[in-house]
Amino acid sequence: MQQDKLSPLPPLPWSRATAPTVIDALERSGLSVNRFTALHKVPPHRIFYWRKMLALQNPPSAARLLPIKLENDDRDPGQAPQFEGTIEVQMANGLIVCIRGAVHQSHLACVLQACGDFP
Repeated sequence: MQQDKLSPLPPLPWSRATAPTVIDALERSGLSVNRFTALHKVPPHRIFYWRKMLALQNPPSAARLLPIKLENDDRDPGQAPQFEGTIEVQMANGLIVCIRGAVHQSHLACVLQACGDFP
């Protein structure tokens, strides 16, 4: 990591084209903003400004939804599901599963298994 800490930064003033390089170098370095800017002799407010500007320019994308096809539904067609309500689960891989309304436990298990297998 020492090499990343001392890699040269683009010259000031930074632009929308060069600022991402600086932010990436900071994140790869593992250093605090103050330590990173001291090593590179740039004011910390530049980092904070460009982080904010780039976040506004690139808002987080909406959650990805996965198509799910249920197979082996053991329920009789007229049988009511066993659970009612809303279930929201955030998977370890970052996916968020939100199920509203009537939910049969076998369907929920199928959905969660499919999401857990999703890269």
